[in-house]
Amino acid sequence: MNPGSNPARLSPGDVKNTAFYTSILIAVFLLVADVLFDYLWFNPDHRTLMATMLSLDNPHNQMIRGIYCSVVILGGIVAGRLLAQVLTQQRQTESLAEDLKTTLNSIGDAVLTTDPFGNIAGMNPVAEHLTGWSLNDACGRPLTDIFHIVNAHTRLPVVNPVEKVFESGKIVGLANHTVLIARNGNEYQIADSAAPIKDSEGRIIGVVLVFRDVTEDYLVQEKLRKSEEGMELALQGADLGTWDIDFKTGGVILNDRWAGIMGFRLDEIEHHIRIWKKYGHPEDIPHVEQAFRDHVKGLTESLQTEHRMRHKNGEWIWVLNKGKVIDRDENGRALRACGTYLDITARKKTEQTVIRERNFSNTVLNSLPGVFYLFDENGRYLRWNKNFETVSGYSPQEIPHLTPEDLFTEADKPRIREKIMDVMKLGSADIEISILSKYGTTTPYYLNGVLTYVDGRPCVLGMGIDISKRIIAEVEKARIEEQYLQSQKMESIGRMAGGVAHDLNNLLVPIIGYGEVLLSDTMDHDPRTEMIQEVVKAGMRARDLVKQLLAFSRKQILEYRLTDLNTVVTGMEKLLRRTIREDVEFNTVLSSAALPMMADPGQIEQVIMNLVVNALDAMPEGGSLTIETSEEKGFSAHLPSRHCVSLSVRDSGTGMIRDVKERIFDPFFSTKGEMGTGLGLATVYGIVKQHGGNILVDSEPGKGSAFRIHLPYSEDKGGQTKTHEKNAVSLDGAETILLAEDNEQVRNLTRDILLRMGYHVLTAANGPEALNILSSNRERDIHLLLTDVIMPGMNGPELFAKASSLLKGLKVLYMSGYTDNIIARSGVLDQGIPFIQKPFTVTALASKVKEVLGQRGSDSEAL
Repeated sequence: MNPGSNPARLSPGDVKNTAFYTSILIAVFLLVADVLFDYLWFNPDHRTLMATMLSLDNPHNQMIRGIYCSVVILGGIVAGRLLAQVLTQQRQTESLAEDLKTTLNSIGDAVLTTDPFGNIAGMNPVAEHLTGWSLNDACGRPLTDIFHIVNAHTRLPVVNPVEKVFESGKIVGLANHTVLIARNGNEYQIADSAAPIKDSEGRIIGVVLVFRDVTEDYLVQEKLRKSEEGMELALQGADLGTWDIDFKTGGVILNDRWAGIMGFRLDEIEHHIRIWKKYGHPEDIPHVEQAFRDHVKGLTESLQTEHRMRHKNGEWIWVLNKGKVIDRDENGRALRACGTYLDITARKKTEQTVIRERNFSNTVLNSLPGVFYLFDENGRYLRWNKNFETVSGYSPQEIPHLTPEDLFTEADKPRIREKIMDVMKLGSADIEISILSKYGTTTPYYLNGVLTYVDGRPCVLGMGIDISKRIIAEVEKARIEEQYLQSQKMESIGRMAGGVAHDLNNLLVPIIGYGEVLLSDTMDHDPRTEMIQEVVKAGMRARDLVKQLLAFSRKQILEYRLTDLNTVVTGMEKLLRRTIREDVEFNTVLSSAALPMMADPGQIEQVIMNLVVNALDAMPEGGSLTIETSEEKGFSAHLPSRHCVSLSVRDSGTGMIRDVKERIFDPFFSTKGEMGTGLGLATVYGIVKQHGGNILVDSEPGKGSAFRIHLPYSEDKGGQTKTHEKNAVSLDGAETILLAEDNEQVRNLTRDILLRMGYHVLTAANGPEALNILSSNRERDIHLLLTDVIMPGMNGPELFAKASSLLKGLKVLYMSGYTDNIIARSGVLDQGIPFIQKPFTVTALASKVKEVLGQRGSDSEAL
């Protein structure tokens, strides 16, 4: 052993010396043992021990002893050398391991090593820190227990990289967004790679895993990525084109949207700064270039211009150009600028339209016969017309500094203040009051104000009419008397309409019916044809007049069925467009949702047609007409129920003064002189009321009129009744029909029509006579009972009830001009009852008879 060496650790020389000396000691020990053995066991001469050791009488023994002593000494020398080599290699290995450990502990990355089975074999302090495991705790455990990694976005486990290395034998890296979950629950975004550890023969004996904490870098990159994505989405959402100018080269980088605004593809445009001059409007180029120069020189914070550019199709479009220099050299010269392009063509057109509309509205307001004004909740005047300036005596510069109370006397200020509050609370108010001018004069006015909103702020919009020439007391008295007379007239006409409708319709049946029969029997060249046609036309006009009388008196017969209001409007649109003049712009705005209601579609069509005709008469020089449908819910005084369908007819016609508006639904009231019957709007009113709805009118002189009808919404889920087009089939028949009608003329005409159609007809003047015919003709097949509803002694339903007991399967068709609630309640026909309204045409009767006879298991058989 070398002096000063650590006694606990032997050097290779010490090992060799120790082995040599040890072999000599072993050889001596063996020699002495052999001599002692011979002395004790093979000593016949009883020699002494020394004599035995020095005995030379046995050369063989001496040779053997020399050989094994030599062998032992030689073995000691060889063993010493081998042990020295082993110790040298061990020391080298330990030194390398120590150096490797020092190196691993010094690097900033975490390092894990595994054995061939994927169990932890080693780890450096960084790995211990990131995983939360010490080497002593982790050693020998599976890597998946120590190295727990998941996807940062999905939180699903990530495939163990060690397994990939064992499978592929190659270096493997982790995907982005990998999170290491430490033993204590801490999470680290890591970057990772795993490599195989191979022996000298290329066999994989383990895996080394190197990873590092990149959480901060990852968060920065994620923030940058999200920021870039947000910017891209913002540009796309804002529909912005972008440009990026390099002032050194003059080159410009444009995006697809910039080119798209101009109508080009990106590869069709020259990417150079001169593109602005190439496509810019000649009138706009000077101020655009000046704006660029001012900003490049640093005279403005940013660049912003609105100018025109030539589209690919040759049209001029408006763009909003915004930008800023983002890089300058040490001398302040611009190197780079970026900006955006926005197509503002639509906005420019809107602005021009607004200007035109404002000029137009000013013209309209200034043409009004009275005053117009608009002020906000603070009493600041926002708009007014010339008449307002004239009446008040204030100039346009003075009016903005006034409040509404400044225009009234001290005595009237509380009244006007109260009315303004009513408008803000209730939505509208009116007052008769005197306006005080700047010069101290007063003028009596009728003022009407409504609540409106301007830019979300409540305002009062008002109009006023000069009533200085009106004698209030006389006008009011006349108005009340007129209302009383009108109400009396309405009541009288209603009673009269119901009373005479039946007789009038019975009289019209033979007039219209025989007229049609005569027309069908005469030749086109017959000189009587035209006279017969006039007779039929007169009968039709009389029939329509009776219908109108019944309509506004609410005594007409309605055939309710589930109907969609949109379908009714759509079905009439083609007819309306043929009716409406070319100088009237016609539009329909229909609800996107279905609007089911229980109604008589024909009567609703009559309402629409009457309102359209009324609107056309109010626009002799043309205008616009709009029909709109919608759904309304909630509690309101103007709604007949909580859930309604709404029909609106608006025109831009002459409008109405208040007196006219209050009388428009009165029968025989007309503003058209001899050209009007005064029944059009009265009919509308009656139909709407009979359907359980209401009608509102909004109209002002010069501002057109709007009629808004509300009808109850139908919650019936049975599906909407569909109207199918009828195929052109023969109206002839061969069945037997029992006709019961107390009016002889109607009975004879109806019989003749049915006979001409090929039917067999049995006639009766009343119910008992009809029952007698049934009793005496039981052997005959009678297929249909055609009976009047109102007959003396026995009405139609009573007759059918008795007749159906005598003849099973008998069908019925009722006819009447006025049912008096016998088969209709409040004018609404009971569901499933076959009915034809008098007076009817030949075709109408034949079609209805054919329809009823063609029904199978109809409801009429059970009545």
